[in-house]
Amino acid sequence: MPTSAALSRTIVEPCKSHPPNRQHSLGPFVVSIPSIANLSHFTLIETLDAYGFTNRAPSPWRGEEPDDWDAYPVEIGDLPDFGRDRAPVDNNDAFGGSLGAWDSLGDRIFGQSRKPERLPPPGAVDALAWYLPFHCYGPDWGIYIKEDEVLNLAAHVKSRLGGGPPKPDETQQLCRVALSILYLHEAFHHKIESFATRLEISRLSAVYLRYDEHVFRPLLGTDSVLEEALACFEMHLRLRTEKSFHGNVRADIKEAALSFLTDWIPYLPPGYRRGLDRHLPRELGVLMSQVAEGRVTPSQSPNDWNIASHMIRGLFNQGLVAHVVVPVGTKPTIPWLDAARYLSISTRKVERHITKDFGYVDTGRGKGSHRHYHCIGRDPITLPSNRESLSPGVQRQVASALGYKNIRELASKC
Repeated sequence: MPTSAALSRTIVEPCKSHPPNRQHSLGPFVVSIPSIANLSHFTLIETLDAYGFTNRAPSPWRGEEPDDWDAYPVEIGDLPDFGRDRAPVDNNDAFGGSLGAWDSLGDRIFGQSRKPERLPPPGAVDALAWYLPFHCYGPDWGIYIKEDEVLNLAAHVKSRLGGGPPKPDETQQLCRVALSILYLHEAFHHKIESFATRLEISRLSAVYLRYDEHVFRPLLGTDSVLEEALACFEMHLRLRTEKSFHGNVRADIKEAALSFLTDWIPYLPPGYRRGLDRHLPRELGVLMSQVAEGRVTPSQSPNDWNIASHMIRGLFNQGLVAHVVVPVGTKPTIPWLDAARYLSISTRKVERHITKDFGYVDTGRGKGSHRHYHCIGRDPITLPSNRESLSPGVQRQVASALGYKNIRELASKC
């Protein structure tokens, strides 16, 4: 199981120290980062690598054995009724799921909801979801959410509603708010890494790894870790105020979810448990100064960041950074997420597609475990050798380089 704190974005040991600053002679690399609308994962990661701002971790599993878990890409923004105002149960397609599948899932949630525990055990919350930063995990970066924990949270919300087994429409809404809770916490960590990245490119000096080593890690486990406190605050705030995460959800389900968070957040470990503190937004500027300076007690006034509040926006949208995690040998049971299984693509299929249909050429710069491909006018592509199923991050990178809207389009072309 992950060993970091609740809902953690904590990084494994290889990301502990940051590399020394390098000379900024990048040779063939393009050093300017394009606008957010055109920013590709390849461009971002290769630029940060070239400047020495990254410290790559060996695995996206943070101490867990890779053989124990499978991860599937999920385009959250494309899920039925996620961020849209339309009826959730209207067909039996792959992403909507059959009514029978939702009935079965509703029975499971109802059974769990009848257990006496009103809140998840505090020692178990660090296994719910996590954020892996691109500074340390390259193309495997993103939000990883365990499907079982989505269902557990859905059951806790259902326990506050009462009544009998939920019908398919109610089951979808319960799953939606549970998925939103976990996603929103981790999305804040992406915002912080995005802020640090903007500072790095403007200064041409390492920021994110320095902040992780000198601020986040030393404060983790205390009430002074502002990043976790504000992640919990935003999780509650955005679920309450943003229609993208509660639209088409019944008012009583939304209120039950907020009631659950109101009880759960103070029950979390130090730092996280401050998430309902109404004064926390005033400390966002302190956190931004901590990131900028890499010091627990920064010298820059937190009020300065009122002028540059836009710098804390995420570099990538919600449809690009999520993965569902299930025990190896099993498949997702939430119909929305089960469709992700069919997005598995092998190295061989991608190599054939990019060389035959797009004219990519193997540069020969690979080190055996990976191969590098270039094509004039497109982002370079790096593929691990001989994989039967490419990681979600690699698939996402290839789709972006080829101009596809999402991973599903890539899978359909290969």
